Amino acid sequence: MNKDKLAHEIKTQVDLLYDDATAETNSLSYQDVCKITDYVESRFIKAIDEVPDVVAGALNVARSYLNPSKIEAIKQLKKGLGLLLTTTGGLAVLWGIMVSLGVGASMWASIATFFAGTGIPVLGPIAIAAGIAAIAAGLYVAIKATSPESLSASAHDAIVKSVNTWAKPNEANAASEDAITALQAGSNI
Repeated sequence: MNKDKLAHEIKTQVDLLYDDATAETNSLSYQDVCKITDYVESRFIKAIDEVPDVVAGALNVARSYLNPSKIEAIKQLKKGLGLLLTTTGGLAVLWGIMVSLGVGASMWASIATFFAGTGIPVLGPIAIAAGIAAIAAGLYVAIKATSPESLSASAHDAIVKSVNTWAKPNEANAASEDAITALQAGSNI
């Protein structure tokens, strides 16, 4: 299986579905984003029998943007963040999501603290879950303050970036290192 060819095919179809859904309103409905994410999931399962974690994480975050149920949206967001924060290249995807939502320096500081030093292995799963919950809460507030058009574009970008990250893990690792450096420097790009 050629990763570049599969990634190109998926991204092309995602672009077509997005363009079709946003042609009149410039924004996606929850059903539209589910149609796109369902396509991506089914295409990966057909091609490689699984959905890569970095892609699954972005798909959950994308769904959370437009989910009309607050509780389900938060569950999807937490699941997506959990996958992105623990997957190679996931931090680069998360970086793009946060920048597209205009998340401020205080949220970056929370993430930098979450990843600082060797605290994660020492503090264990409860601390990781608490960190993900805190990040999810901050992102949920940012999502609710963002226009449907911007959320739609961010959902599209997160999906495409995750497919790129899967297809080109070396580039994703470099982007993750850049994101960590910026986090440590307190950047808000």
